[in-house]
Amino acid sequence: MPAFRRSRRRRRPQAETPLERIEKGEGGERALQDWLDRSRVPYLFLDQTPLMMPATLRADLKRPDFLVAIAGMGTVAVDAKAKAFIDDHFVLDVSERRRLDGFESEFSMPVWYACFPPAEPRLCYFFRNRALMGQAVLYDAAKQIIRAPLALGFAAEHARMSFAQALARTGDGAARARAAQLTVSKQD
Repeated sequence: MPAFRRSRRRRRPQAETPLERIEKGEGGERALQDWLDRSRVPYLFLDQTPLMMPATLRADLKRPDFLVAIAGMGTVAVDAKAKAFIDDHFVLDVSERRRLDGFESEFSMPVWYACFPPAEPRLCYFFRNRALMGQAVLYDAAKQIIRAPLALGFAAEHARMSFAQALARTGDGAARARAAQLTVSKQD
């Protein structure tokens, strides 16, 4: 009788069901909401139902998950993610990035991604939506995704600092906070 060898082929990971994707997304939203609550910053959690967006703009705009008011910076929009990085890259659908860019343009408000990778439960990575374009970002036309290197983002330990402190440490946030402080000091 011939000896049979076990197959050494890797099994492909099963595609996520829509329910699993929703649960993952809600995990990122819950993590961000907990952090915002601990930070005691005012925020609005935006309902993600289709009726919240005008029908004529649904193809061009995507709602972020939160609007967060930060002293010295104003209001920022934040889209929460609970996803792993792939080969040290933040992977995102092209249409999502484009539609959040549309939100940023229409509402004149910076949009940030707050990514909570499951393998790093203490960290949150911030990515500014507008920074996720250009030569540093890899575009995969076949899969309609972009791959942004982690260097385009900023990591923060959400257990050790407030949300406002973390966002102010980014280049964009720090510049706005300094400008607000200068305005206040000139009024004194």
